Amino acid sequence: MAKLRALNPRVQTLKASRVQQIEGTKRISGNSLYAIMRRFERTHPRICAECRRRGLVGFGDELDHIIPLHLGGKESDSNRQWLCREHHAEKTAREASGRAGMLRGKGASEVAGPGRL
Repeated sequence: MAKLRALNPRVQTLKASRVQQIEGTKRISGNSLYAIMRRFERTHPRICAECRRRGLVGFGDELDHIIPLHLGGKESDSNRQWLCREHHAEKTAREASGRAGMLRGKGASEVAGPGRL
């Protein structure tokens, strides 16, 4: 009878520090999110922050995190801004491609940060 050999593992395991970096801050959803949106709207007019930077006036449809939660951004008003649907979709797509790069091991420098849409 042939002798069995142990197989070497082919999948690398993630270090706990790397997993925490990817997970980031827990996202708020549901009724809690709508309550935050209503409260934030009372003190921050619903004007798209990116449109305003470009000298335009656009309705802020989406409440956005300036620093993405997966990069350590906080669930606080200082990390929130209103964006129109178009600018929010652009920023989300760019952050998603940056996050995919992080999963491939490239780091956070490629992800849009504050002041960069």
